[in-house]
Amino acid sequence: MTVTNYPSTQGLTGSLLVHLMGISEPEPGFIGRIPTPRPVAKPLADMHLQVWVLRSDGTTQPQKKHNIPGGLGWGGWVTQSEEFAFDPAERAELTAILISANGKLLLREVPAK
Repeated sequence: MTVTNYPSTQGLTGSLLVHLMGISEPEPGFIGRIPTPRPVAKPLADMHLQVWVLRSDGTTQPQKKHNIPGGLGWGGWVTQSEEFAFDPAERAELTAILISANGKLLLREVPAK
């Protein structure tokens, strides 16, 4: 998981992005070596993901968009990803990212620096 704050001065609409990475799969036609046994993991799209950005004042950061599915490809493999866009915020205002995947909760603290 990565969290990136894009201020509007960078040409993007000001957003705080929470980026989740999923499983890597060989692209169709990949002829290289595939490790066995293959790990079993659900695709991100099947995990009923929800994300909250928790603020130090006890509230949550407003979400701008629903999740944006995607993927990153390199060397014949593609890694699933999903982004969640929130209103921009200063890092000092944030305390944690809370993720729900199939009803199970995962909490990651946001370091002060």
